[in-house]
Amino acid sequence: MPLKITITDKDSGIFIVAPEGQINNSTYIIMEDHIKPLLDSKLNSQMEIMAFDLRSVNYIASLGFGLLLKLKRILNEKNISIMFFNIQPQVKAIFKSIEFIPNHIFKDFNELYEFIKKQRNNIQNENKNIKKE
Repeated sequence: MPLKITITDKDSGIFIVAPEGQINNSTYIIMEDHIKPLLDSKLNSQMEIMAFDLRSVNYIASLGFGLLLKLKRILNEKNISIMFFNIQPQVKAIFKSIEFIPNHIFKDFNELYEFIKKQRNNIQNENKNIKKE
């Protein structure tokens, strides 16, 4: 089954990448081809978070994880957070077995969005406190 990728600008600065199928050694390039233009575009300056919805991914091969590590490095350089949600148990087991434990893994989009809202509120409060001083 070919890998299908949907990318959605969910909210200001939050881009959701939703692959469907296996990210294996022959399909990982499809995901890279879909994400690369996003990183090179003007949208990149608006992006705060790239979140991967992995509900429809039941397997990630080594080259797929290599791509995720590469993306993590590139996004970190651009001060863009990488997050994951809806991870299938078998994929989560692979994450653990190769010690690829991202900082931000969420049960679903609602949990991810609540986390983001709290982070944004904290930043706004810090900015207000700085202005008062």
